Amino acid sequence: MIHFIRQLLSAAFGEKRVDCWLGAVDCIFHRQPTTGFGGPLNGSRARLNAFEELKRLCSFNAVVETGTYRGESTLFFADAGCPVYSSEVNPRYLGYAQLRLWARSNVHFCLGDSRQFLRRLIQDSTVPKDRVFFYLDAHWHDDLPLREEVDLIFRHWTRPVVMIDDFQVPDDSGYQFDDYGGGKKLSLEYLNPIAHLGFIPFFPALPSSEEVGLKRGWVVLAGDGFSIDQLRAVAQLREWRQHNG
Repeated sequence: MIHFIRQLLSAAFGEKRVDCWLGAVDCIFHRQPTTGFGGPLNGSRARLNAFEELKRLCSFNAVVETGTYRGESTLFFADAGCPVYSSEVNPRYLGYAQLRLWARSNVHFCLGDSRQFLRRLIQDSTVPKDRVFFYLDAHWHDDLPLREEVDLIFRHWTRPVVMIDDFQVPDDSGYQFDDYGGGKKLSLEYLNPIAHLGFIPFFPALPSSEEVGLKRGWVVLAGDGFSIDQLRAVAQLREWRQHNG
């Protein structure tokens, strides 16, 4: 019966809209959800502290997030006070996050592919294009969007700071990372084809043996003198120099 009702609603209103409603229902009955990711930014205290320090040093005009999931990190970013733009490809997850953050007027959600989302932001004159923080976490499927995301960001924003989740830390195997096979490993090698954009990677200064949370690897990218100088001043980050690799 439930399946039949869902089919009727999907036929009348569209499957994605119905999934968004179901996500809102999920939120209503699980007001304090266990997301399975240890809290915002995977529960990494070093990563949370790094963002707070970057926010202080860079005075971000906006935060852009790809991969909303249930809004755990989105809620954390919303407290920064600046506009937050977040995209999610799964309508049920988006519906959950939308209801969870309904009172946060500075948060703007988008349903769809993260690359198309970034292109829409590029065309939107109301979206800041300078000193924006990006949190990229939309890599779930075989169609890995990360390289295109980074390319769009460094071509169309000035002084961006980009944090990527689930990324390989080259000299610390204790940090876990995503590897989808066929050359789709979240690593510096994966980003090599767009290295000409001039971004410099910074990895966590904290060894994985001392990290808390899920111990997922991460990297922060910056591509101009101002942003790079700010990142060098953050205790939780260490610059990756070519002779290290």
